[in-house]
Amino acid sequence: MDDTTRSMEEEIDTIKVNLQSIVNISDSDISNYILVPFNDPDVGMPIIVPTLSQFLSAVNSITVSGGHKCPENSLSGIEKALQISKQQSTIFMFTDAYSKDVSKLQSVENLCRSTRSQVMIFLSGFCSPELSPGVTDQVYYDVAKACSGSVLLFDTASLRQFSVDSFTKTWLLVVSGDSPRVDLTIPNSNQTVEKVLDTRNTQVLRLSSPSAGDYTIEVRCRSKTAVTLYKRFELPMRFGFSTKTPRSMEETSGLPMPGRTNKILIDASQSNMKLEAMHLQFTNELEKKVLEFEENPVTGLYLTEAFVGTDQGFRIWIKGYDSDTLKEIVASSQNFIPQQVTVTDTAWIKPQSQILDADGKIIDFGLNATLACKVTGYPAPNVFWVNENGKILASETILLEVPSLYLSYVTVENVTANSTIICKSKNSEGEDSQSVDLYVYRPYTFEVLQTPEDQTIEYGGEGKLFCQVSAYPVAKTTWYHNDTIVTSSDEIEVDLETNALWIKNMTVNTFEAPQVAVGTTNVTLKLAEWSYLECRIIKGKPSPMITWTFKPEDGYEFSSLPDGVVADGGKLKIGTAQPNHKGVYRCEANNVKGQDSAEIIVQLQYPPTISNGDLHTLTVKEEDDVELPCAVDASPPAGIRWEMSQDDVIISLDDRHRTDHRNTHRFKALWKDSGKYHCIAENSIGRAEKTITVNVLVAPYIEAPKEKTVLARTGSSLALTCNVLFGNPVPSTKWEFVAPDSTTKILLRGNSSSFLRLNNVSYRNEGSYLCIAVNDVDTDSINIYLVVAPYIEAPKEKTVLARTGSSLTLTCNVLFGNPVPSTKWEFVAPDSTTKILLRGNSSSFLRLNNVSYRNEGSYLCIADNDVGTDSINIYVKIQ
Repeated sequence: MDDTTRSMEEEIDTIKVNLQSIVNISDSDISNYILVPFNDPDVGMPIIVPTLSQFLSAVNSITVSGGHKCPENSLSGIEKALQISKQQSTIFMFTDAYSKDVSKLQSVENLCRSTRSQVMIFLSGFCSPELSPGVTDQVYYDVAKACSGSVLLFDTASLRQFSVDSFTKTWLLVVSGDSPRVDLTIPNSNQTVEKVLDTRNTQVLRLSSPSAGDYTIEVRCRSKTAVTLYKRFELPMRFGFSTKTPRSMEETSGLPMPGRTNKILIDASQSNMKLEAMHLQFTNELEKKVLEFEENPVTGLYLTEAFVGTDQGFRIWIKGYDSDTLKEIVASSQNFIPQQVTVTDTAWIKPQSQILDADGKIIDFGLNATLACKVTGYPAPNVFWVNENGKILASETILLEVPSLYLSYVTVENVTANSTIICKSKNSEGEDSQSVDLYVYRPYTFEVLQTPEDQTIEYGGEGKLFCQVSAYPVAKTTWYHNDTIVTSSDEIEVDLETNALWIKNMTVNTFEAPQVAVGTTNVTLKLAEWSYLECRIIKGKPSPMITWTFKPEDGYEFSSLPDGVVADGGKLKIGTAQPNHKGVYRCEANNVKGQDSAEIIVQLQYPPTISNGDLHTLTVKEEDDVELPCAVDASPPAGIRWEMSQDDVIISLDDRHRTDHRNTHRFKALWKDSGKYHCIAENSIGRAEKTITVNVLVAPYIEAPKEKTVLARTGSSLALTCNVLFGNPVPSTKWEFVAPDSTTKILLRGNSSSFLRLNNVSYRNEGSYLCIAVNDVDTDSINIYLVVAPYIEAPKEKTVLARTGSSLTLTCNVLFGNPVPSTKWEFVAPDSTTKILLRGNSSSFLRLNNVSYRNEGSYLCIADNDVGTDSINIYVKIQ
């Protein structure tokens, strides 16, 4: 809503400049935009558009006119906006005049309650009391109260100075106009103001983490100027409201309940702030009411209370200090608007419940436990609590948020046992339930309440001795007579309920200590045999009670009988003899006079058994320490030995292999140690064998070549040998050829030993030949360098005819040689005399001019280098 009178021209220009940035930072989920212009005396035609760009165009098209009177029909404009806008809309009104149509107030208040819309009023002027007597701005505050809004007094001069408190994290100043110039005075000269944007029409300044204090702005511009200040404010506190004292923020609402006293919970646990004072200030009131509060130093929560009227907004002012810096802090909360009690068009919701102590609760024994259950549902659900037996418990349910959020409390008194408590909720849409477990913590206690006292009892009479103990867990009380456990008889009895000893008939002691005997003290059984052991009572009065205990063969103390052995008074039955039955069995007889005992040693004979767990195969590397366990159980003891086989052939073990006293076979792994290792145990009853396969991983090893450099002549054939002596797993091999120009080619692949045969050797075969052996463990290789001796191309004719006086050229074409061979021509006359005619390199030509019979004979071309020699022979015959 905009007042379009001429006096609003400056304000409307400011709105046009800043409106887009304001809308962009607000909620983007806006379904439509409405512009309601009003003037004196009429309200203009509303403009309703679906998009922001259309709305901005509508605002920019506003023109001012008229408006020579004050006040104006502003409430009619608000009424029109409420009538045409959707439910829960936000309405902004900009005006510089008071309201003339105060009679519309009741209609506006009713529309706000039914639509739950909010009205924000920006007032940038006033009406003169002389020209408009009796007219004030009070009606605007009445509208703001009924419509959950505020009245903001806006004056362009008020932006010339602004203050920053310690909770302001960043401020942003936007100045728009023609060539704006901004001068800023800040309280801390060490801080630097960042110039985000600086153009002919706009300057944007930003200061992060500003110091608290007053800031002064001076703006100069060639035309109208718009100044907008944004502050990012973070108060590190949370506020919660409830009509019942809350224990945590989960039990509160973000908005107070109107018309009631609200408990206000303040969470300052996320800050270092220590509160010293707290005040409540209602909207449009200058007075601040002091709030008394309590602090919980463990949780960092503060609790206070205040009565909140219907549609009465307020702020909470906090005064305190930073516990680290001791700096004083004064700040206010946001403006809290009470919940709207009147609600229309609420969706009906099936109850959904949540117990706030859902993870279970530990309660000290005998104390009370209070639980809370948060329930959402509409219409109002019936919320009640039951225990695990279905019994309904006394509870209290409050409305936390209108219209559908409830909080139910139950107190379980005198908790002495673990239990489950269930919160149930039900309305016409359905029902829900959630449960929580209560766990009782009870410390161990032991307190003696009464001990036996000396007393005299007449012969034939009776008496009682008392022993009372209060303990948790419950203590077991045992009576002894002369260090012997008292058992009930005709003359004496132990009361199991009171633990009192009742002497029913006091007589002279004619008791006799027990004496027992066994038929044999040593018994030898075989596996799975059964046997009876008997312990006879020789004497004892009163009749002794016999108990059997057992000490294993390798044990140190007597304890209960092993599984499979059953005692029946003086007899002991071993149904099926097993190895765990070996040991000493003690028969003990007790009465009030004393005790006696006898022992029987049971031995068991059975064939060996070997238990090595799941170890059947072991893979190791060379030089690893190998341990092969062999846990043997046998009676009589078994003889134990280790054997090793490869391909079913027994291999003798060398001195590296040894077996310790626990029959564990140990050795340091070598390449030849792969095979099957057999632990063999034998006694007179039987034999057992356990086999463990050991796989020793061995890196490949290739036998070194006899010669690292091999000489071959052109046209010959040769074989290169690659002998892989060992490797596990079996290595794969390949031959690689590396030519003198470093080009590489794989010639052959194979396994283990490998031969490479080269036929019809030529100069192209010269180079390095690498044999490479590879397995999962490692790689080995050898390098053989093949050198090809110099090679001279054979002459086309071995005998050349020449006429006396002619000229003749003999050719010696050296096709290959590395290093480059030297060449020479030798002449061998028919009388075998020799003469060197010419020396040269590579290809060589010998020219004979004006030949005569003296030139007849053999002409040898010899090519020679460090590798070898080659030659050709041409015979020249003179005609």
